[in-house]
Amino acid sequence: MPKDVACADHIAARSCPCCGVVFTLADLLESPEIEPLGMQFMGDALRDNELYFNHLSPHCGTTFVVPVLAFRAFITEPIPEAALTGTEVCPKKCLTLIDVSVCDAPCRYAPFRRLLNRMLHLRSPQNDGEGP
Repeated sequence: MPKDVACADHIAARSCPCCGVVFTLADLLESPEIEPLGMQFMGDALRDNELYFNHLSPHCGTTFVVPVLAFRAFITEPIPEAALTGTEVCPKKCLTLIDVSVCDAPCRYAPFRRLLNRMLHLRSPQNDGEGP
């Protein structure tokens, strides 16, 4: 396990690679100091794929990644076994970092994209405190 990832109560935390501030997964999910940017497909295994975040602190502003598997405990739906990225049924959302739209394909990456969308919704000015 990399030195900047710690486990506490089985929930991983990430430190900012620039300023060193430590974030819990709850921080990554909800903190206004963290801006989710997107999810990038890096390979067929879930362990190879990452969510990108900006640290919005006025004294930092760096971008960092967290493996999607760190968020598995927050996925409340079944995760399909199939990786459909690049197939005919794939809408190719995972191939573009800035595409943060929900994917409804029966693919192992779709539940993580839906979680990303919920993170963005929590930070939306139009959010009424409820999830999507």
